[in-house]
Amino acid sequence: MRRLAVATQGAQVPCAWIYLLVNCEDRTPVIAEVKIGRDGDAFLALVQALAGLIHLATPGQYARLRQRYPAARFPADGRPPPMDAYVICVDPDWRSGQREALLLTAKDIAAAVSASPRTAALVRRVTLLSGAPTGRGVAGRHPAVKPASGQSGHPGAAL
Repeated sequence: MRRLAVATQGAQVPCAWIYLLVNCEDRTPVIAEVKIGRDGDAFLALVQALAGLIHLATPGQYARLRQRYPAARFPADGRPPPMDAYVICVDPDWRSGQREALLLTAKDIAAAVSASPRTAALVRRVTLLSGAPTGRGVAGRHPAVKPASGQSGHPGAAL
């Protein structure tokens, strides 16, 4: 199970629903796009997460990222490491419109991007997760996401 933490050092996260996380085991940056209910679909979320990842994968942006969030202890070997992209769908309604078909397409693209040697320098892993809202966050099965503020983790289930 991977443990993740929000890299915002306890600051309020804007309501853009895209989060910067850090893998607690190897300090890899994780870009997470969250879709809630009918807010969007998994395909749109995947495009947004990958766009965020590509934006942060340039040397200049990665240097600024490390400077802005020193407590995240992102790798410092001079160049951006391959990053993870997470699509987190909370309480999705897969029956409306083309959402189920778009989910299947997003899963295929995520698998292809994760496995491609052409994207390996930028993208280590693309994961689609699903969860249900609770009074304290999002509950599911895997992997655990832990806010940097030390609150308990909120697992999500793989789609």
